[in-house]
Amino acid sequence: MRLARLLVVVAVVALPGGAQEPAPATLPTFAIADQFGARVSRSDVRGPVIILVADRAGFDGMLAWAPRLRSALPAGTRVIAVADMKGAPRLIRGMIRSRMPKDSTNRFLLDWDGALGRPIRGENRSLVAAIYAADGSRRAVRALPLNATAALVDELAALARP
Repeated sequence: MRLARLLVVVAVVALPGGAQEPAPATLPTFAIADQFGARVSRSDVRGPVIILVADRAGFDGMLAWAPRLRSALPAGTRVIAVADMKGAPRLIRGMIRSRMPKDSTNRFLLDWDGALGRPIRGENRSLVAAIYAADGSRRAVRALPLNATAALVDELAALARP
């Protein structure tokens, strides 16, 4: 009987995609450089914001989501795209940075330490949107598919409106 309980506990803990901690209740303090070396910090964020966070598997999806969201949002609402690069070896960081989009309107924060990306994205989700109000309080968190659909873009835009 004790062995059966142990196996049940191990099975529940080992299930992929299990319950995860939600994104932080308030927008965390951060200071992270984008692919051009410009630092963006928490103090630069004014008004409502959607933080898109992707790992390596979700990055191409973020390339599709970021411009669609930016075009759908009301003035004053920002989209901050964060590439969660935790675990990328220092040796290849320059190569990674060189493969980022060269368009300065398509900026991505390179979160080498996972300080902002990991708490929002969690460990098992490849692409996540976290919507924060102007006061920094979390409104919603959504795991996103790699393809941006009009319905989901509209849903996120509605959640970001003041």
